[in-house]
Amino acid sequence: MGYTAAWRAYEQTKDIYAAQRLLRHSSPVETVRYLRVQKEQMLSHQKEQMSVIYGNVSI
Repeated sequence: MGYTAAWRAYEQTKDIYAAQRLLRHSSPVETVRYLRVQKEQMLSHQKEQMSVIYGNVSI
């Protein structure tokens, strides 16, 4: 049941830290391995969030 709740939390929010708290893991790395979250999937979501926050800002 813990896995399912954590996976649903991650799928809905894309927040690995929320899943980490539900599973009471000491490290987000442990949670990523446990949920078998793909690195590319996480990076893609982070990139989307950054563009929402900062828009298309170029340096």
